[in-house]
Amino acid sequence: MSPGNSVEHTVQLIEEMQNGSSPSFAELYRLYYPLVNRVISRKCSNACDVDDLIQETFIQVFMKIATLHKPASFVPWLLAITDNKIKNYYRGQPKNLHLENMTQYASSSSIVSLQHLQAADDVRQIHYALQTLKLADSNTLIDFYWRGLSIRDIAKEQAAPLSTIRRRLFVARQRIARYLR
Repeated sequence: MSPGNSVEHTVQLIEEMQNGSSPSFAELYRLYYPLVNRVISRKCSNACDVDDLIQETFIQVFMKIATLHKPASFVPWLLAITDNKIKNYYRGQPKNLHLENMTQYASSSSIVSLQHLQAADDVRQIHYALQTLKLADSNTLIDFYWRGLSIRDIAKEQAAPLSTIRRRLFVARQRIARYLR
């Protein structure tokens, strides 16, 4: 939730939506779009896919808002919907893109070497392995290895204790290793 959003204001908007107020949905969308965009952008690099996932997330919010019995729990509910949309999106993606499937497109005169194809396959496998992790675990792994942040910096950024960040890294490494075997 951004600093300007109060729980009371969110609860009021949700209650208005549950009573049929469409302008309340527009305000809720405006307030929470940045959060949903940030979460999805961390997991998906294709801008078109990010936009589609944001749209699908807010459509789900609109369709299911009546089922939210505790409006004060909106943010965790919204993040759960967002995470599920991301997972569903990646479930539909091909998981096993092997070198054998890619080499058929590389002719002998092609400038694409087998090493480049293997590296691309490795990157895809790591990308898909990241999708199997919980959002917090994959974000921690990405922050540590790709962004080069220290455990202390990650803890500050995620507002989590150092022990939590260490556990997330440990768990994420274990799961990635199991996936890649």
